[in-house]
Amino acid sequence: MTPDPTLDRAGVLRRLGNDHALMEEIFALFLEVTPPLLLRLNRAVESADLAAVVVLAHEIKGAAANVGALELQRQAKLLDASARQRLLPSVREHHELLRLELQRVCEAISAPFSPEK
Repeated sequence: MTPDPTLDRAGVLRRLGNDHALMEEIFALFLEVTPPLLLRLNRAVESADLAAVVVLAHEIKGAAANVGALELQRQAKLLDASARQRLLPSVREHHELLRLELQRVCEAISAPFSPEK
C-alpha cells in the first residue's frame, strides 16, 4: 500500500510500534506547535527575511517528518532550498504551497482514523 502523501498514519503507527496513544500525542503536539511556526514563517516571507525562512522551513520539515506528512515535508524542503538560494519569487510560491499543505495535514490529523486490518 502506498503511503498517503498528506498523512501516512499507518507508517507513523508502524514506526511507533502500533502505539496509538503515542501517535495521538505526537499529532496533538504537531497541531499545537505548527500554527505559531506558520505565523512566524508568514512574517519572515513578508519581510523577505530569508535566514528566518530557512530556519522555520527546517523546523516545519522536521515536524512534518514526525507525523508522516510527506508532501508537507517536501514543500518545506523546497522552501528551504529556495531561501538558501535567495530566490524570493520561488520562496513565495513554495510558502503558499506549504501553507495549503499544512492546512490539509491539520485537517487529516483531525479526521477519524481506522487502521487497516
